[in-house]
Amino acid sequence: MKRHTCALTVALGLVTVLGVGCDTAEPSGPINHGDTSEADAGEDDTSDEADTASESDTAPESDTAPELDTARPPDTAPPVDTTVVAPVPAGWGANVCAEPPATGTGFSIGQLLGDLEVSDCSGETFSFRNVCGSQATWIMLAHGWCPHCRLASGFAEEVHSEFADQGLAVVNVLFETNTGQQAGPADCQAWRDTYDQVNVFTVYDPQGVTAALWEQNYTALNVFLDANHTIVSKAHSDNRASITASIQNALAK
Repeated sequence: MKRHTCALTVALGLVTVLGVGCDTAEPSGPINHGDTSEADAGEDDTSDEADTASESDTAPESDTAPELDTARPPDTAPPVDTTVVAPVPAGWGANVCAEPPATGTGFSIGQLLGDLEVSDCSGETFSFRNVCGSQATWIMLAHGWCPHCRLASGFAEEVHSEFADQGLAVVNVLFETNTGQQAGPADCQAWRDTYDQVNVFTVYDPQGVTAALWEQNYTALNVFLDANHTIVSKAHSDNRASITASIQNALAK
């Protein structure tokens, strides 16, 4: 850059500053009042780099790829919260249920169990067809006010553990609360928590559909199914040895 010079004339003790546009400060950077193309080019390049870095560093979160949970394959379902719902073992489900015979299904001994839909403790629909694929099923229908029902429900998880490697499914149905009212999700959860049920399918019956299984006016009804979901036997009991024997009988079918 060309700078205007300052001429200093000292006269009579006074300092007179002559010149135009005196600049006594050091320049803070290159200045070009003439051809600005080179400087502009440099500024543009710097701006582009800055813009690029800015866009890269401050990209919106919505454009950022989500982090994958490497603890499990990305295509699998999330783990089941067993404090609320029992996990369904691989290979179980409605798709493996036996085809109904020509005589149809029903709720009496010797019949293929008809489809019954109740609710799990999260309020979601639970079908008894969910446990097709098991080698035997123990269904324990409980009234909250029934001491025999409470006793059998109390050892249901232990019995499941005893026969889990043989493919036993255990479904504990809360038919009524301890005040004789229709059970709801909170009642179901309280029942599950009280009896430490984890792998037992704890459900409640908001529509009373499981009443179709009763043939006698007694509580603590146990229903035992074989691998085909045929009803093998029924018993009103809280006797663990008797229930275990019925499970073994169903597994042997």
